[in-house]
Amino acid sequence: MILNDTEIWSLSKLGFVLYMREHHEEAAAIFRGLLHLQPRLPYSWYVLGLIRRDQGDAGEAAQALKHALSCDAEFWAARVVLAELFYQNGRPGEALTILKPILGARRTQDATRDAAIRRGRALWKCWQRGGRLRAK
Repeated sequence: MILNDTEIWSLSKLGFVLYMREHHEEAAAIFRGLLHLQPRLPYSWYVLGLIRRDQGDAGEAAQALKHALSCDAEFWAARVVLAELFYQNGRPGEALTILKPILGARRTQDATRDAAIRRGRALWKCWQRGGRLRAK
């Protein structure tokens, strides 16, 4: 089966709604299905990472987020979540390494991308000082 961009977008949005409503297994099934058809969909890997993180599986979350970044190294939201995961699990050096590319990122008119860039830069500054960033 081949899906067009609109079908992929629609299924991704449905999967994200299920994730936001904490129907993690149903959401994961949608994203795994999309990845079965097209293994290089960074957004699908990203949401699978969020699901695994929320389920307390840091290892699987990190793997999914790394897959997202292997598909799109400038997927800033995935980069920020992976860095936070590393930092929270006592790996601050790796967290800073993951965030470093964000320092040179250019802002655009994409609000989601720009929010991730701002968050990543704030984390970088905070972690460089050895502090903790308060949750928003």
